[in-house]
Amino acid sequence: MVFIRTKTIKGQKYYYLVENRREDGRVVQKVLRYIGKAENLLGKV
Repeated sequence: MVFIRTKTIKGQKYYYLVENRREDGRVVQKVLRYIGKAENLLGKV
């Protein structure tokens, strides 16, 4: 399953594309791609 994770670091929001997969009976998360800052994607609203 792939989803977008939002992290807030020092008041700034950052977006990452993250994948969950099962390996040896455990769920492992892997960051596939850094998408960017919220303000760069959405523009200054």
